Amino acid sequence: MPVWHEKTRALRESGELVVIGITQEQHPDRCSLYAQWQGIDWPILWDPFNLTGSAAVPVVLAVDEAGVIRPGRLDVRRFEEQILEDWMPSAPAQPGPAAHRPYPDVVPPSTRAAAASEGDKAQAALSRLLWSRTAGEEGLDGAAHAEALRALEQAALAQDADPALTFHHGVALRMRYDSEYRRAGDFQRALDAWMSALGRRPSQYIWRRRIQQWGPRLDKPYPFYDWVEEAQASMIAAGKVPHQIQVALSGAEVTSGTREIPVRKIQDPHPDPEAALKRDGKHLIELESTVCLHTGVTSKRVREPAGSSRIHLVLRPTAGAQFEPAAGPAKIWIEVPTGWNTPRQLLTASSPADPKAELLAEFEVRPPQPDLTGPPTSPTLPATIRGTAFYFVCEGASGECQFLAQDFEILIQAPPVVEGPGPGK
Repeated sequence: MPVWHEKTRALRESGELVVIGITQEQHPDRCSLYAQWQGIDWPILWDPFNLTGSAAVPVVLAVDEAGVIRPGRLDVRRFEEQILEDWMPSAPAQPGPAAHRPYPDVVPPSTRAAAASEGDKAQAALSRLLWSRTAGEEGLDGAAHAEALRALEQAALAQDADPALTFHHGVALRMRYDSEYRRAGDFQRALDAWMSALGRRPSQYIWRRRIQQWGPRLDKPYPFYDWVEEAQASMIAAGKVPHQIQVALSGAEVTSGTREIPVRKIQDPHPDPEAALKRDGKHLIELESTVCLHTGVTSKRVREPAGSSRIHLVLRPTAGAQFEPAAGPAKIWIEVPTGWNTPRQLLTASSPADPKAELLAEFEVRPPQPDLTGPPTSPTLPATIRGTAFYFVCEGASGECQFLAQDFEILIQAPPVVEGPGPGK
């Protein structure tokens, strides 16, 4: 985008060209930060549900005064030549009959008629979810979130439903996970929905990248948001206030990809080998785990075992409980099945200053290596990862504080893969 922004500057300033961008980000604030950092001042629309149906990016289209796309999809490598030499000097084309719109009509809820069919209800749900983020439309409460999700899920489960509806349902689940109305399991259900959609349309790289955003390094084509810290520092150094990131970045979103098999190089000592530490019987801390599999699980032609996964752990204080930052960060001990591998067994969770804030930890696991000289084989799934979290927690600001432990199990299993590309390939 920065290159195109600069190359079209003169035409935009003269009024001969209007540039509009569309981003398929799950979180629009990250695109806003990037645009602010790069000085991009043209409008960028937010399309988290990928309603345009794009399978990959970038897609560059030129629309003339008559509303005709000319000369068709632009070649990114010849962008400047096509714009300046082929398209701009030519006369507007004569518009033909209106084309069929392959994407839903998502308009502000205040302008919609009452939804009748399940398909209409799904489109109304998309409208509510998108326009609730826009000034002038009321925000969604917990009941409205639940209603929108039910409509999308029912549409996705209909016979011969377009897998795009399953993807939409996953996007909406992740939206609720990032809101104050989050429910346990929303993130996992979002990933499962995206995996199911991708299994029916494996060439849809917008969907694949959404999963890889939180997935294992062995499945990551590039770091997705490693530029954020540089952008924030650069803006601050210039005396500007960087656009705020609403949802904290996970480790998976900033780490780079790799093709090296993770090997445990450090033998960590177990912090409580005799299991002597008192267990958190009151569940003062809620522990939620989410498994993001390698997208190779969606295709039998990919040799990468489906069990190559990144695990996201969240430790949340329940009502009245809080961490004690002065006592040091929480620790997590991981036990993997025989033959499996993880780079570290002892993890350190994030340690925010707010004692009521949730703590985050991530790790990756990989199943036993298959024989790459033979035919592809199925991984050893399901598999169970066992572990224990250790933390110092207080029962309220003036209540009892103590070191506690909480044992947990994480089941890694391949989601059901639906054969065939699905409608609309």
